[in-house]
Amino acid sequence: MTPERWQQIDQLFHAALGYEPAQRPGFLVSECGGDEELRLEVESLISSHQEAESFIEIPAGDVAAGLLGRQEPGFEPGQQIEKYRIVRQLGAGGMGEVYLADDLRLKRNVALKVLPPHFTVNPDRVRRFEREARAASALNHPNIVTIYEIGQTNSASFIATEFVDGKTVRQLINEKPLTLNETLNVAIQLAGALSGAHAAGIVHRDIKPENIMVRADGYVKILDFGLAKLTEQQPTELDLEMPTLLQTNPGLVMGTVEYMSPEQARARTVDKRTDIWSLGIVLYELLSGHVPFSGATPSHVMVSLMEDQLPSLAGYANVPADLERIVSRALHKDLSERYQTAAELMRDLKKLKRELEREEHLHGLLEAVPDTETRGVTAKDTQASASSFAGIAPKTGYALPIVLLVLLVGGSIGGYLFLKSRRGIQPKDPVQIATRNELIAIPGGTFEMGRFGAITEGPPHEVQVQAFEMDKTEVTNAEYGQFVTETNHPSPEHWAGVRPPVGQEMLPVSNVSYDDAVAFAEWRSKRDGVAYRLPSEEEWEYAARNGGQNNFYPWGNMWESKRAVTLEAGADKEQPVGSFPLGANRWGVLDLLGNVWEWTLSKASMYKIDGRSREVPAKYKDWIVVRGGGYKSRSIGISGTTRDWFAANYRNPGLGFRLVKASTP
Repeated sequence: MTPERWQQIDQLFHAALGYEPAQRPGFLVSECGGDEELRLEVESLISSHQEAESFIEIPAGDVAAGLLGRQEPGFEPGQQIEKYRIVRQLGAGGMGEVYLADDLRLKRNVALKVLPPHFTVNPDRVRRFEREARAASALNHPNIVTIYEIGQTNSASFIATEFVDGKTVRQLINEKPLTLNETLNVAIQLAGALSGAHAAGIVHRDIKPENIMVRADGYVKILDFGLAKLTEQQPTELDLEMPTLLQTNPGLVMGTVEYMSPEQARARTVDKRTDIWSLGIVLYELLSGHVPFSGATPSHVMVSLMEDQLPSLAGYANVPADLERIVSRALHKDLSERYQTAAELMRDLKKLKRELEREEHLHGLLEAVPDTETRGVTAKDTQASASSFAGIAPKTGYALPIVLLVLLVGGSIGGYLFLKSRRGIQPKDPVQIATRNELIAIPGGTFEMGRFGAITEGPPHEVQVQAFEMDKTEVTNAEYGQFVTETNHPSPEHWAGVRPPVGQEMLPVSNVSYDDAVAFAEWRSKRDGVAYRLPSEEEWEYAARNGGQNNFYPWGNMWESKRAVTLEAGADKEQPVGSFPLGANRWGVLDLLGNVWEWTLSKASMYKIDGRSREVPAKYKDWIVVRGGGYKSRSIGISGTTRDWFAANYRNPGLGFRLVKASTP
């Protein structure tokens, strides 16, 4: 179907509605001129229209009243609506104005949605809206915004809801792309919320980035459930009247057309699978940066989403094949082939996330099970680093021998890259640094540390950093070997003696603890006659994000595998320092992401929220923050804000460090 054909159907449909039902068949026979397919399409729309009031359920007169009502001034700060005192306007649109308000009785902030005047001129509409809002308010789910009250005063209807202090997904993706882990976190929480709503007989019908809020602590909240519709179900105490049937009609489009399901566009009956489609569109957009179906006009978009094939996600580096299959099923045009429930979709997303998480943490299971007598860290602690490299809560209690056995016999964890044969990476010639590292001057300044969407990485907060000088690369085996030779400090476990294996001199030193790194800094300071130390995590992130530019990665805001030694670059071991010069930050510092994780001097901590401190578990209070990711990392797990922490005496083949020269912070 072409856009022109769709417009022809749309025009005939509206023209036919102007006739009495008995006159419509004759009108259509005359206008369609023997085009039987055209007549049947229009008759199908009319039939759906008769079963439902309207696609957006706003009569033309009400629309006109709403347009006139927009000329009236809104509420000013300090004005009061019932028990709510206006603080400021949060937003405005065709469905009303939203204000931050104080609940004077309960002493809390609320979001107050004041509905436009045309909602009050139709008593049936107000009664139906209140009934549906009451039903939505009965939903008890952490990812659904809570409705406190529905009221009316001075001919203005309003809804008081929980105030969600955060950003919409639209705001977040306009700032910078979400990581794969953040995308999965959002999608899983959305699917859980929709599952709860659908179980209560409520379909949202307007899932899109603008209606999804992410709090500073990473919790997702779906907004505007008060405007959702009820599916046909048994009456409850909240709804003793006949619920609104979810029929739709393509006359006037509700919401954003890019997120509509094909059955909505075709005026078919919609149910919970419509929300699953919309969630699939959001997920596709988070992964690719754009919606899958688009066009110059709404009609072009409708034709595209009804008839075009779903564009593949295979070309996007951080989209695993299993995730593409999940998205494709959520966006199947055939309702019977689509996910039938949001709970089923959520299960698949959680399963994938667990598999990716396990892959990301294989370094802790396969490479360095610490010796409990010499290092003081238990095997369980190895698996349970406080925050995980991707901001995902760690999984504890794995039986290590079983995991090793599964891996050794070729068992798959999600079928991902770890055990697959691959081409070796082909870096450029490494930067040749012997036993002295080049220092790069980093000017001081202010930047936004942290980000929304990950519990251990948010909320963003402004930090001032003084000027400092940073090692251009991680400390090399060659320089660390000089330190070991001169001080008799214990060498890394995988060395045969006081020198690194032949041919590995330019690899970053690894399998060193925080305590080892501090001892090295003291030695180098004496050697050079200046004060060296590990970087604070504020300094490290400032360098990795290019200071006030607040980039997501040292090279910009889009992941590119050729810029870091990671799984996506084909790495199966550490690479010589400086092998990926394209990964430099704006000042020329290399390897901030990938190759080896890097110790900082900062202790484990959680960022404050609204000035309120958050404590890490007592077990981790003296653990030390590491940054940057290693060669076994995927883009799902690392960025300029990613952080984890380990005990100060913990050693791991994936852990190294670099130093800075600066005054003591």
